[in-house]
Amino acid sequence: MKISLLHIETRLQHLIEGTVARLFPSIGRADLASRLVEAMHANSRSGPNSSFLAPNMFILAVNPAVSTPVNTQLENLDQLTQFLKETGQEAGYTFSGPVVIRLENDPRVPEGEIRVFARDSIQDLTPTEGVQILSEDTSIPQNAFLIVDGTDIIPLTLPVMNIGRRADNHLVLQDQRVSRLHAQLRAVRGAYMIFDLDSSHGTKVNGRLVHQQTLKPGDVILIGSVPLVYGQDQSGDTAELAKIEFSK
Repeated sequence: MKISLLHIETRLQHLIEGTVARLFPSIGRADLASRLVEAMHANSRSGPNSSFLAPNMFILAVNPAVSTPVNTQLENLDQLTQFLKETGQEAGYTFSGPVVIRLENDPRVPEGEIRVFARDSIQDLTPTEGVQILSEDTSIPQNAFLIVDGTDIIPLTLPVMNIGRRADNHLVLQDQRVSRLHAQLRAVRGAYMIFDLDSSHGTKVNGRLVHQQTLKPGDVILIGSVPLVYGQDQSGDTAELAKIEFSK
């Protein structure tokens, strides 16, 4: 196994040299490669046929001072993800799901350093498997809607609604800070809950990052840079109430 780990680390060092330079100019390729390998191996477990099952979510925590523009992040994170997936598979690892690398700013991390965390992720799982839901009741709230970016009113009529940049989502948001499958709305016990699907930049409700939260009328959801206002119109006059909700 030490030989396999050294193989992964050496391969990553060569593959990610340009990627690291573009993402983190002050962080060395060897440091990132070794930390990725260490996080992958430390969180792996035994799989079938004597294989190793590795986690599929890797979080890179860096100081905000070394952060890069969003477009650069997305392009190079995708490339880094592919490198890690390929080298891990070459060394005999399998991953617990689609491999995702997520960048997070953390002012507690010293400049010039990077911290890597690995875990299993619910990214790209539909419906929302692995997320604790207290009841199987999926009744849909009456006359619920979203106001998208202050203009479009989207009635909510489905028990599950996927939100993201990918074209097959129920609500497609063309914003570079939005992940391909970013979040999911799910009707639970007569209310809508929102779940962040391990997105690259997270999901906020009323300015606070959330993993899952039950929504109330007037809640402002921020996905990427797109605000979504959640509303429920008891009178049936959705359009008029939407104007009121967004003006709050």
